[in-house]
Amino acid sequence: MRKFLIRSAVYLVILLLIANGLAALASYSLRHSAFYKSTFLVHSFDEGTRFDYFLLGSSRGLTTLDTHLADSLMETNGINLSMDDTDLKSQLLMMRHFFSSGYKADVCVLVLDKAHFEKTSGKLGNNDYRFAPFAARDYVYQHFMKYEEGTVKPLAYSAWLPFLSFSYYNLELAIPSLLTALKPERRNRFDERGNYTYPVRKYKEQKADKEEIAEGHITNPRLGEFVALAKENNCRLLFYVAPYQNIHYTEILSHFPASVINHTGVIKDDSLFFDHLHVNTIGRREATRSFAEAYEKAMANGQ
Repeated sequence: MRKFLIRSAVYLVILLLIANGLAALASYSLRHSAFYKSTFLVHSFDEGTRFDYFLLGSSRGLTTLDTHLADSLMETNGINLSMDDTDLKSQLLMMRHFFSSGYKADVCVLVLDKAHFEKTSGKLGNNDYRFAPFAARDYVYQHFMKYEEGTVKPLAYSAWLPFLSFSYYNLELAIPSLLTALKPERRNRFDERGNYTYPVRKYKEQKADKEEIAEGHITNPRLGEFVALAKENNCRLLFYVAPYQNIHYTEILSHFPASVINHTGVIKDDSLFFDHLHVNTIGRREATRSFAEAYEKAMANGQ
């Protein structure tokens, strides 16, 4: 019996070493690819690159503004680092990732959703696993330790045992690592400047919901961390609230030292929306043109 247990233990150790070795290789492959925004940033741009601005936000930030068009209108150099299905915690992590990786920017444009004006969930973000290849970095490890639930934290502990995160998030990490081993430039639904757009669907005339008209208040204390991090890196912070279908904030008051571009009601044509939260390709062009005009005014006025 003792020999059996010893042999079993040896086999288990060997199996774990092999699994961890393969996961480490997979993590290396993913980390040196453009697949997720976290890896795309460090893979596609040289350390020390300076941008005029960078965008942070959820899917609304990802799909509302086209940095190609904005840059052509403003003669700037911008990048979209917004990620779908994220809240302020994940966006703050991306902001830390940007500066900690050696990049610089004059302005950070934080695309705020109305759901995040006042509070943010304390749970780990659904797509935070996209930072797993950088789990050994202090700010990523601390993020995982703070928000990941349970005794065994596969993302946090993947800094030493990468097989944990690749086992738990096998579809999200293992498969992309195989794809990027063959094609490192492959990206997960965004272009070479980080943009993505929703298609134009056949518009059906329907009775529109009653427009919600209100006054917004940005009071979420977590935004103070964005303010502090931007100041620490000599970067201006700008809040941008993208168009909503049938929601119009007549005024948005910020409790933080950051100017606000309020474009909640800038698009009235329902056919320019993909759904009530996102514009489509045509709507994106309209939103970007409006943004570029407002952005230049804000910069000129020093707001």
